[in-house]
Amino acid sequence: MNQSFNKKNYFMMIKSIYMVVLLVALLVYIEDTFTMIGWQFLIFAFLFMYTIVFELITKHKKAIMLLELILSSLLIIGFNINYVFLLPIVILDVISFLKLPIYLYFLPTIFTFFLTTNQGLYLVFSTLTSIIYYQNYIILFEYQSTINLQEEKEYLLKNRMKQEVEKNQHYFENRLLLDRESLYQRLHDHLGHTINGSIYQMEASKLLIKSDPNKSQEMMENVITALRSSMDDIRAILRKEKPNKKQLALLQLQQLCEECKESYAIETTLLIEEGDVAESLWEVILDNSFEAVSNALKYSKCKHIEIEVRILPKFIQCWIRDDGIGCHNVIEGMGIQGMKQRVRKVNGIMNIKSEIGFEIQMIFPVNTKVK
Repeated sequence: MNQSFNKKNYFMMIKSIYMVVLLVALLVYIEDTFTMIGWQFLIFAFLFMYTIVFELITKHKKAIMLLELILSSLLIIGFNINYVFLLPIVILDVISFLKLPIYLYFLPTIFTFFLTTNQGLYLVFSTLTSIIYYQNYIILFEYQSTINLQEEKEYLLKNRMKQEVEKNQHYFENRLLLDRESLYQRLHDHLGHTINGSIYQMEASKLLIKSDPNKSQEMMENVITALRSSMDDIRAILRKEKPNKKQLALLQLQQLCEECKESYAIETTLLIEEGDVAESLWEVILDNSFEAVSNALKYSKCKHIEIEVRILPKFIQCWIRDDGIGCHNVIEGMGIQGMKQRVRKVNGIMNIKSEIGFEIQMIFPVNTKVK
């Protein structure tokens, strides 16, 4: 909206300058133009006002165009042929409003051949006016349309990415519920029988504590042994069921790759070497991968995205590449700045290459500590 408003201000200024220059030219170069200065000046002032109002309003433009044609014709026919200098701006208002073919934007120059004097001056004015209108209504309009289309695509992409994030969230919530159910079942199956048996033995031991102390003590020892074994089982189950950060990261990255293929028809490659990586690093790799893929979908026009993690003895390297259009000057917005900030927090460095496609390289020390 602001761009459209600035565009209108710019063109109104150009129109105003044009009319003022035209008025000065008529006063200086054309003899006897203002013999009846009162009526002519009044009509000229109304015409000036209508040409400016034409750019401000969205309704009643046809009425304004009709008034422009009537006033300009009245000046030309009723007062002086040299008012033909007003025709370019009036004719071009009509052409631009009706969105007539591009070649008609140079129609006003034809009137040069109907003038007996000031032909060169009229040709310059009409050509300059045609160029200004062509720039404003064709070139700038197409540029504005392209920007609006890009903004619409970006909005749709953000909306789709938001839906995919929500879809992922629901997926992992469901996965968490399933894992909880599995954990509950395992604890119930492994511990339910043992705990129930221990309770029965303790109750029996309580009854035998006076009549048969030895038997009661033996039963208590069995209960202690069984409970200790159950505690070991609990620890083993929890260790087994505890989600591994690498597994979670791999799962989410695989899901991201599948969504790129299903939703955007973009092939993805995921290459991750086996090895130990700190959990904090997996969080950075995962978050930055999502950000990099999101940027690639928005701007790169790529057909393939590759995510690679290579584990070396002292360093861990991660690349996120695409085969898109790339860019010569990388503008670091909030997304890239956030990626660099996450990398710095784990004592890593991040480099960007954008000559051929777009590549993000991250390097982390193996023994990393979060700042």
